[in-house]
Amino acid sequence: MYDLPLDLSNLVKAIYDGPGFSNDSAEAFFNLSGVLRLATKYFVSQIRRQAIQILIKTWPTTLKGHDEMVEAALVSPPVDNLTYPYIHPLHALNLAREVNIHAIVPSALYFLSLYPLAGILQVDHPKLTLEHPSKPSSYLASSDILVYTLMFQHRLQVMEVFIREFCAQRSIHPVCGGEGTCAKGFSRLVSQLHRSWNLRTGPLYLILQSMQRVSNDLTMCGTCRDDFQHEASLLRQKTWDELPSIVQLPPWNEID
Repeated sequence: MYDLPLDLSNLVKAIYDGPGFSNDSAEAFFNLSGVLRLATKYFVSQIRRQAIQILIKTWPTTLKGHDEMVEAALVSPPVDNLTYPYIHPLHALNLAREVNIHAIVPSALYFLSLYPLAGILQVDHPKLTLEHPSKPSSYLASSDILVYTLMFQHRLQVMEVFIREFCAQRSIHPVCGGEGTCAKGFSRLVSQLHRSWNLRTGPLYLILQSMQRVSNDLTMCGTCRDDFQHEASLLRQKTWDELPSIVQLPPWNEID
């Protein structure tokens, strides 16, 4: 396959001057993509590893990394009118497929599932219409429609279970010190969740927001608040740990 002059130039620079990879713009991602393709093709293992490390910072393999990525998305200013991480999750997914990096696939699909399938197939999102010679494909492969759908359904199911069962059916702690106020607090939380969630809501962030709301609700006793924090934290970790299996991959610690 023909190698782009830009990619070859960037690979040579990476070998002799150090890669200098970053995730601070769409162009930085596309340049990394070109170098990663050639590093994979020509077995330049050190450059490949360094590129993958940068990708994992944005498309993480841990819940902590996910939270840091979301926080960056909330606080980072737009670059060229594009919000962090500046490229579409579909680009990350397609690059992962190209160069056989399974580790970022669950995270990329999780964030891709926040986008409706119809919109993805129209390929008209501003991030998908960017022009760059090293840009991964902006089209969802037919082989990935199934795993996208599985992730989309799983994401909605997690939110439904969290709102209707975990929160709405929650009992106060046996040693609750707030009597009726804690039950009312959980009822308020359920009402807030019903009003705030939508089809583009991420369950991991939704649960985290709920934890923060309960923590700040001083009408509830400390025991009930701490109990909710503990169990919700376990639910978030369980949800994260399940992501690879949802998209037909082995557990996080076994993904290459």
